[in-house]
Amino acid sequence: MLQSVLSQLAAMFMMVGTGYLVAKKGIVSERFQSDLAELVLWVALPCSIVESGTLDSGPDALNSILWMTALSVASYALVILATELFSRRMCLKGSRNGVFKCLIVFANTAFVGYPVCSLLLGSKGVFYASFFNMIFSLFFFTYGVKRISGRVGGFRILFTQDPGMAATVVMLILFAAQWKPPELIRTFLSTVGATCTPLSMFVVGCMLTRVNVRQLLREKSYYALAAFRLLAVPLFALLVMLPLVKLGVDKDIIFAVIIMCAMPAGSLTAIYSEKYGADASYASGGIVHTMICFALSLPMVILTAKWALYGGA
Repeated sequence: MLQSVLSQLAAMFMMVGTGYLVAKKGIVSERFQSDLAELVLWVALPCSIVESGTLDSGPDALNSILWMTALSVASYALVILATELFSRRMCLKGSRNGVFKCLIVFANTAFVGYPVCSLLLGSKGVFYASFFNMIFSLFFFTYGVKRISGRVGGFRILFTQDPGMAATVVMLILFAAQWKPPELIRTFLSTVGATCTPLSMFVVGCMLTRVNVRQLLREKSYYALAAFRLLAVPLFALLVMLPLVKLGVDKDIIFAVIIMCAMPAGSLTAIYSEKYGADASYASGGIVHTMICFALSLPMVILTAKWALYGGA
């Protein structure tokens, strides 16, 4: 188990390292990096999600979907409550307070979460992650937008600005109908979807070249952010959900939730901070800080969750 997990994580970080090197050497431009990120979000990721809907439906499929959705909602509700209490101790002023809360609550469940779930659980992991990300969107465009802007968010932007949500709906239709697309379409979805992991990790590596190390080291609140987002949230979720195994809940479902909870802070917080005039530079710094710490925290969380859920399997 240990060797398998570490080799998968090592491969992922090698992809990140490759992206960092080619960007640092100027082999790819910032415009190319930006366009590649859009390609992942609007093409590769949706194909990966839709392709997961072609999985065969087992007798417990509906039960799995309900559990994944319920655990996703519960995890966000608990994290929001804990964050509201924890942030009071930080004494952050102005819009930075709302940005800090969103950096903790909303992880990078799409750009990094999907590839990691795919790496560790295969197509089933992408299928489960789709439901977690669906709940992410519901909370972000309501609670998240409210915290960043002071305005009430709306559901109308879910489909216009979140391609993953539309892809999830298509995936659900395919899965519910158990309709298998023609071989040509399935090959297309599988081939394009398979590029999601390497391309995502490549772009993440490119992003790390823009880090102002001195600024990151000086901001004390970033350390609290990283500890809470990367360790406290996933390990608390594991502690709360572990007893559910005795109730017959699929261990892979709980594992998928833990994986998604262990991701670094999400980029949407920075994007919407810029849009609504909040502290976007603080948001960007927090995202990069958690991304760097993520290289150390992810193996710890994954190995702990594997041991707690599967034992020596």
